[in-house]
Parts: sequence; C-alpha cells; structure tokens
Amino acid sequence: MIRSNLEEKRDIKDDDDWCLMMAEQLTTLNSATAQSLERSLHLPAVSHSPPSCSLDCEPLVDPNVAVDALAVRLEPRRKRAKYINNSCSECRQKKRKCSNVRPCAMCIIAGTSAQCLAESDTSTLYAQICDPKETWFQSVEDQEISLESLRHACLQVGVNITIVRVLWELGLSASTLFRAFKILPLDLKTSMDEAIDRVRHIMSDKSKVLPDYKAVLCRQHAYGRLSNYGQNLPSDDVGLAVAKQERGVVEEFERVACNEYWGHGRWLSMEINRENLLCKRMKLGDEIAELLGFHHTEILCRHSNRDMLLQVSEYEILVTIINLLCQSFHREVTWYWRMMHGARGGSEGGVTHLKCTLHKMFDDQGRQYGYTITFDVTSLEEYEQFKNRYLPPGMRANPSDKSRDEQMTEESLMYLRKSRTAGAEKLSYLARLVRRWTTEGIMP
Repeated sequence: MIRSNLEEKRDIKDDDDWCLMMAEQLTTLNSATAQSLERSLHLPAVSHSPPSCSLDCEPLVDPNVAVDALAVRLEPRRKRAKYINNSCSECRQKKRKCSNVRPCAMCIIAGTSAQCLAESDTSTLYAQICDPKETWFQSVEDQEISLESLRHACLQVGVNITIVRVLWELGLSASTLFRAFKILPLDLKTSMDEAIDRVRHIMSDKSKVLPDYKAVLCRQHAYGRLSNYGQNLPSDDVGLAVAKQERGVVEEFERVACNEYWGHGRWLSMEINRENLLCKRMKLGDEIAELLGFHHTEILCRHSNRDMLLQVSEYEILVTIINLLCQSFHREVTWYWRMMHGARGGSEGGVTHLKCTLHKMFDDQGRQYGYTITFDVTSLEEYEQFKNRYLPPGMRANPSDKSRDEQMTEESLMYLRKSRTAGAEKLSYLARLVRRWTTEGIMP
C-alpha cells in the first residue's frame, strides 16, 4: 500500500501539479466564502471568477453554512489614544502609555507614584502637615486630578474604584490594593459591582436631595465615594442635630475630633468639604500612634505618600469593604480587625483584636462634612463571632492556634485563589452574601 502511494506521487513531478491542484481548491473555497460574506453584509456583488480547474474539486467545507451562522456587525473603528510628549521617565523606560496627569495611571498601578511625582515641576504635595497630629489636604483641583488618574488606573486594571478609594483615602498604596483585588473571582466581582450600582442609584435618586447637591453626589459616586444624604438616614440623636444648627460645621468638627468626646485617643477624623465631598483635613487621636506602632508624624508622612502599613490580612480588608458596602445607608458601621504587630524593642510581635466603628457626620441640611473611625480593643471571642458571619457554616470553628505569619499568609487573596477547596469556598460564600443583599436586602 505504501509502495502504491509513492508511485502515485511520482507521477506528479516536473511541473508541481500537486501544488497547483491545492491552490485551485483554496481559490474556489475562498471565492465561495467571499460571495457569501457579501450577501450577508448586503454589499454589491463582486464577481470572483476562479481560474479554470482541470480537476473536479469541491470545497472542503460548506462556506454558506459557516458564514451565515455568524452574526456580522459593523462597528466604528476604535480611535487610538493620542500620544503625549511629556511622558514620565518610568513610562518611557518601560515603553508604557503615559498620561498628562501626575502621578500617571500606569505609575499608580506599578507602585512608582513617588518617582512620577518627583520629576514633575507642576505637581504639588498631596497634603500639608501643619501639626504633629493634623494634616491639610491639597487643593480641590489637585485632588480632582489625582482622582481622575486613580479612575483611569482602575479602568485599566479592571477593579471598581469604589472598592479602592475607601482605603486609598486612608493612605494605603493603590498598587497594593490592585494586586489584591484584581485577582478576585468573577462572581464576586460581578456581585460587588451590582451592589455598588444599586447603592449609587438609591443614593442619587432620593426625592429630598437638594438639586445642586445631587450633581455633587453623582460626580463623587463616579470617583468611588458612596456618600448619602443625611436627611434620608435614620436620625440617631435629635439633640445632636439641634446642636449642629446652633454651631457651625467647623466648630462641630473640632468638638467631635478630640479625646474628650470619645473618651480615649484611639480615633481618626476626616473633615470633608460639603461643597464637593473632597477631603479637607485629617486629625489623629493621642493614642493612635501607640496602636499602629508609628509616631504621629510618621503616620501623616506615610499617609501623604500613600505608604501606610496596615497589618491586617487581605481577606479582612475585603470583608470590611463588603460590610461598608452593605451598610452604606447607616450612620454607624462596625467591623472587626486582627491587627498584627511587628517585633519592636527586642520583643516578639503580637496580635490585637480591634472593634472599628465608622461614625458619619452630617450638617443641618443633610450634607456630609466628615467621619470618624474609632478603635476599641476587644476580645478574641467577639472578633471570631463577627468573622463567622462571613464564613460558610462548615468552616466556622474555634479560634485558630496558628502563628500570626501563617494566618496572614492563608488569608491573602492569592492564597485563597490558589486554594481550590477552602479558599474558593470562602470567596464564593462572600459572593452569595453580597448577591443576597443586593436582591433581597438581607444583611450578612
């Protein structure tokens, strides 16, 4: 049999007849496919006369069936972004597309914002430290430029800006948040995006919202801030609302941002400009430095450079964002953290369990002018009770006896994604919780 095939091929020699035969077959097939495509696009027919084929050859596949099964749709050609002449050195060196803002979106993603800002002659400092425990934020124009750059970076990475801005505003690096949240499973990303859209729609569609303030809300919602209208929230303290009418907003913020008001110094207060919902200044309590393990001045410097070191696992940060999202319409939001302390002064690192409470502040017209986060030391049992609310029923167990490094590693989102059993089940359960809150309004 092999010998006969070889003899047949030897008959086709000198003029490469076999190559010519295959070329004619392909020409016939392409001609029929082109004619079918023209009919589907309703274009004027173009005659395709294939060269004469001495052999009776037929197409290998039916082109009419293959092409007609496709839904062909003409779309306008996507325009390429304009090139700029003043790219930063990092983008020029790595051949990336740069933008006109500083820091650019690509440097925010890569974590090189400091280098991008250092070579800019027009960029200003993010914040101005005027007191060891107080800092004033940059101008409105500079903040809007930074937020626009952050929005572009979120679009390129594929992470919702609402998930990033809460922690980015508190001084955490955006690149660190991108590395953690861009690997979330698709069902969890989709459910969180749907929940964010639902919250935005409800907040901006309230009938009592002032017309001018509604435009500010919608604009800041696009930049990731989920701020509500105070008059639509349940009033927790009528006397406090009356007191705010008698005093100004600045005096009210000074009254709240102090140790005497909270009874301790473990707090962080952020004043917000009511006209545009941008940050105005930040104040720290006296005991916040001892809690975080850094001096007040170092905390403010790290905050201004987006280099805060928060010793909390990525899974707990994700649970915190989901908790804040599901309680967007409440004046107070409570969550729990397990704070890891590094070794200091020759002593080994330890663990502190904290009860964190977000207090939103509104003026007499219902506009938000700030918020305060208080930190109270709590017990391990109370922390585990909160954590079990976000775990599948089969994984709710007693406190773990593993070391703090092992706990931090096992609760990183990369570890959870690679774990096809326990980690995948945890993230899938979070997606079901968010979806149930979006559709039924049931809190986790």
